[in-house]
Amino acid sequence: MGVLYTAAYYVVSRLAERFGGLPYYARFFKLASGAHITNKNVLAYYLSLAANESVAPILNGWGFNVEDFYLNPESFTLVGKIISNLSQVYQPYRFLAEQFYRLALKSLWNNNLSRANLYLMIAVLLAESAPLLTVATFAAALLSASLFILERKGLLKEREPSVIETIEDGSERSFTF
Repeated sequence: MGVLYTAAYYVVSRLAERFGGLPYYARFFKLASGAHITNKNVLAYYLSLAANESVAPILNGWGFNVEDFYLNPESFTLVGKIISNLSQVYQPYRFLAEQFYRLALKSLWNNNLSRANLYLMIAVLLAESAPLLTVATFAAALLSASLFILERKGLLKEREPSVIETIEDGSERSFTF
């Protein structure tokens, strides 16, 4: 157990030496107060915020093997802004994008980076495609309703099958295109 305390003291003291001593840790605790720090990657992110530069290379040099969220946290922030700027007109695609964004954040806090990136990509795809998907959904619904009304009024004519195929047992199968 003494080795762990020695290692922790080494890490804490070396980071303090490099980034300004006790004021560095004062910034860290101010930034991290109320945060949900569940793994070493999130801890490294808050240490980096307090240092105003990434500490991940230093921690990785000491064998901690952390991901560097400090250099690329903009992606999560940017996706959140894109989704929040989507109009309510684009429902349900905005809702789906929000759900995948929440799953990405949850995966990030659970230290599952590959899943977080996957959910983030799906959220971006849905958010960026929401206008097109909404128009396509509306057009499909309008077309379906129009065809239903025309069929009910008897205005659609029965078409002859365009291809008739004879099956080995002598029966015929038709395809309409």
